[in-house]
Amino acid sequence: MKARNRLLCALIMSLAILSCSTTDPNALRVTSPLPGGIQPRNAEIAITFSRRVVSPESTNVWTTTPFIEFSPPLSGAFVWQDTARLVFSPDGGFPGDARFHAKFNRDLLLQLSGAETFAGDDQFAFSTESFTLRGAEFFYDRVGKQRAVGIKANLEFSYAVDPAALARSIRITMDKEAIGTAAVLSTSPNRLIAVEVGTVAQTEKAREITVTVDDALVSSETGTHVKLERPLVFTLPPLAEMKIYGHEFGSDGTAGWIRVRTSQEVDIATAKNYLVLDPVREFTVEGDGGTLTLRGKFEPGSSFRFVAKKGLESVLGGRTQNDYETDIVIGNIAPSFGFASQSGLYMLLGGRKELAITTINLPRLYLRISQVFQNNLLFFLEQGRYYDYDWEYDDGGDRSYTRKYRYNVRNFGRQIESCLKGTTGVTPEQVQSVRIRQ
Repeated sequence: MKARNRLLCALIMSLAILSCSTTDPNALRVTSPLPGGIQPRNAEIAITFSRRVVSPESTNVWTTTPFIEFSPPLSGAFVWQDTARLVFSPDGGFPGDARFHAKFNRDLLLQLSGAETFAGDDQFAFSTESFTLRGAEFFYDRVGKQRAVGIKANLEFSYAVDPAALARSIRITMDKEAIGTAAVLSTSPNRLIAVEVGTVAQTEKAREITVTVDDALVSSETGTHVKLERPLVFTLPPLAEMKIYGHEFGSDGTAGWIRVRTSQEVDIATAKNYLVLDPVREFTVEGDGGTLTLRGKFEPGSSFRFVAKKGLESVLGGRTQNDYETDIVIGNIAPSFGFASQSGLYMLLGGRKELAITTINLPRLYLRISQVFQNNLLFFLEQGRYYDYDWEYDDGGDRSYTRKYRYNVRNFGRQIESCLKGTTGVTPEQVQSVRIRQ
């Protein structure tokens, strides 16, 4: 009994010591999950520490101080969002199809935080998506000079592919027989590559199509070899049966669109007779190979019941065998503004002193116009700008960002005007151009 009591006391003391060590106030440790696995190329590295590391004056200031060291090296900048949260943003995003090892600069972090020790892991590793064939969609279409019935495909890769290199590497079989007539139609490197499989004699039955790519294929975007764990298998329905693979929709602020993906090119002349929107809206129909697009005044925030009725016909005579029904909610456009010209950021001294601003969902816009003195232009470009981010969240709660430059004239020039411009007479859902005269 005494031995058991002594063992119990020793166990309790060990747990107490362990508990104290994990909550040591003099230790610096990471309290947020460390990045790992596959990270999006536009991801950020965000780390939260257990205690203050920098002073409030050092927050929201971008710096290249190496708080984290990456291997292979990454160019980018760090910012302390608060005194204990560090964010790293790579220039131009993370390289594709790559693996990175990261290690905290312990000495620097301990010096800044005043902590005595660094507890827990001080390094982590992560990767970006491998170069692979993500998917493919095959469909019937007219092919060749004779415009005979054949099969085409759109192949989607994770990174850009050179069409000539793909033509040497791709292998296609149909019903387990090799297809030697397949041709790559795309002419420039892209992630989406168009392929013509060739003509087919028997169209009354479903076809099983298999796509493989030689390991020698190298992405023109990443310079890495393709990785394909297994062949991609696709079942193409008979010509007499046109399939609807899915749909997508959106709005540009002035008009909405609903795009339907099909196994054959839809006959536009008869398509409207089979397309129903509830509540009713006027729309036009456009066709482009394996897609059918409805365009109309689909207001942001509005919802519809969309039906593509059984019997929707293709240009090859195929028909859908069932109704395709779905609920659609046109999302509202987030308020935004920007320069109408994507290539211009400055008003030149000898120019028209006029600048076009494009706005969406903004009834009024506050503007500040500044002049940079001619002898300070170089210093302004080097020191007068900093990074900022536009964040977006998807339905799953994951977020992505677009990095932008922000400018602060400071002592490099002077403020000429600040004013509030209205955009009255234009509905919030429209895109308008406002001209500002200096």
